[in-house]
Amino acid sequence: MSNPVERVDITTGNRAEHLARGLKSIRDGYVIVVPLEHGYVYACDAFSHFAVRAMHVLRGDELGVAAQVLAYSLDTVKGI
Repeated sequence: MSNPVERVDITTGNRAEHLARGLKSIRDGYVIVVPLEHGYVYACDAFSHFAVRAMHVLRGDELGVAAQVLAYSLDTVKGI
């Protein structure tokens, strides 16, 4: 069985390819970890109950903890 955890160095290579790969991973139901200046963000599809639950497990959240959601439009927010 292969390990689904893959590390990608975003400081080298083609950034557009890295972005496309990250977006595809999210669409496929995976949780990705994105480095920021002062920490990390766990990113997943907010419409996938499995992915959201996996993100909470990875973060070590207790039941009932809400996650922040970034949305492109008000229609997307209404859908969540």
